[in-house]
Amino acid sequence: MSEKYNYNEFTPTSTVAVYTTYRTGNTFTPTASYDLDYIIIKGSRLGNCGDVDLDIYEADVAHKPTGGSLANVQIAQGDISTDAHTEITFTLTAALSLTVGQEYAYVIKSAGANVTNSFLYSRKIVAQSDYYLYSNDGGGTWLTGQIISSWFQAWGTGDTKVDTPSPADAAVGQQTGGVDLSWNDDNPGDSYDIYFGPTGSMVLIASGHGEVTYSYTAALTFEQEYSWKVDINIGGGVVTGDVWTFTVEGFLPPSTNLSSIKRLIVASNNELWYESV
Repeated sequence: MSEKYNYNEFTPTSTVAVYTTYRTGNTFTPTASYDLDYIIIKGSRLGNCGDVDLDIYEADVAHKPTGGSLANVQIAQGDISTDAHTEITFTLTAALSLTVGQEYAYVIKSAGANVTNSFLYSRKIVAQSDYYLYSNDGGGTWLTGQIISSWFQAWGTGDTKVDTPSPADAAVGQQTGGVDLSWNDDNPGDSYDIYFGPTGSMVLIASGHGEVTYSYTAALTFEQEYSWKVDINIGGGVVTGDVWTFTVEGFLPPSTNLSSIKRLIVASNNELWYESV
């Protein structure tokens, strides 16, 4: 199942006309290696925009497309709405493996002849961490900047979150003498950052841990709910885990777990006497 890995999301306030000589796009840098399945952008058709292509490239140190296209997806003019800021999904015919830390650029081009027959790509004048890019000469030269944001989402599949926690999520009755944590990871060999603590006060207790088990030996507090999660370290990125909880057993009052004790006394006249203690 695809997950959203890279994105710029906002309420668009403007568009830019994409046609034969004007192209635009954005860069993005994966924080974890994954297989790119599709990219969603927002835009609309103006006049006869022609077919619209999305190409993916590696980006160079100047944040510009370099080398040949790694993947291409084309959307026919008839499949593009005239309603502004409509989501358009460009699904790759085969997943493209992206490498953590490598900057990539996607480029939008349209067969439309001019600004009145073009694809209107959604954007907003706002600073971003990635790079907006555009070309006025059909991709011959590129300009980049960080004061314009292009709306996009990059979806793919990769290392998934750890699952199958023990204790099970929302478990109750955990004993007070520490707890053995364990989880499942479909990609063994990863390292993990483990967070644990009373709910609302979870802290990092182990970094770069190499096993799918961890023993927390400190005593736990009666009737306290604890939270924990396990993040996967992948290259320079992190796959953030879900937060799970369990609750420690309660301390039962003496009236329900203790019984009366009586002391017997033997008298010399063969009568038995007893005294309550």
